[in-house]
Amino acid sequence: MRATQKGRRAWLEATFGRPDPTALEQGIVEVLKLAAPQPQPIVVRSDQHPAYPRALHRLEEWRIRHERTPSLAPRTKRNPLFPVNLMDLLLRHSSANHKRETIAFSKRHQSVVERAAVLVLWRNFAKHFSDRGRLGLPAMLAGITDRLIPIAELLKERLFPNRVRLPEPWQGYYRRLVPSRRIPNPRVHRLVHAF
Repeated sequence: MRATQKGRRAWLEATFGRPDPTALEQGIVEVLKLAAPQPQPIVVRSDQHPAYPRALHRLEEWRIRHERTPSLAPRTKRNPLFPVNLMDLLLRHSSANHKRETIAFSKRHQSVVERAAVLVLWRNFAKHFSDRGRLGLPAMLAGITDRLIPIAELLKERLFPNRVRLPEPWQGYYRRLVPSRRIPNPRVHRLVHAF
C-alpha cells in the first residue's frame, strides 16, 4: 500500500474498528457447508490465497481435493477458475456499484448482496452460457430447470421464509439486518406483517 492508503486504513481502523482477520476463512467454510451440508468428497478450485488451505483444514470430516491456480494465469476458458472469473467480469460489467473508481458504490453491505443476488439469478436462470451459441443455462446443466426463465418471472412473486427455508447465513440479508459500520443509525426492517 502507498503511504496515503496506509494512513487511510489506520484512520478507518481507529474509527470503525479492525476487521476480523479470519472473516475470509469463516466465509469460505460457510459457503462450503452450504454447498455440501454433509461430509462428502468435494473438489475445491481456488487461487493461491493463503486463507483457502486454512479454511479447508477446518472441514476435517469432508474429503477435499484442493486444486490451486495461480492468479497470474491467463483468464481464458482453459483456466480452471474460468466460471468464477467470468462471473467477476459480469458483476463488474453489469453493476455500476462494482466498477473501479465509481461514485455509484453501495453505501450499505445489504444493498451489495441484494444486487448480486439478482445478478446470480439472471446468470443462472435467464442468460445462456453463450450469446452466440445458445448452449443452455447453468441451471439447466445442474438439472434445476429445463427452460430459460425471464427475470420478470423469477422476481414475479415474493418467496416467504416460512414457505421456503433459507440457510442461516442468508436470513440476516433477507430480513435486512446486516449492518454497515459507516451508517451510525441504520433503519431496520421492523414491519410485523411483512413475513
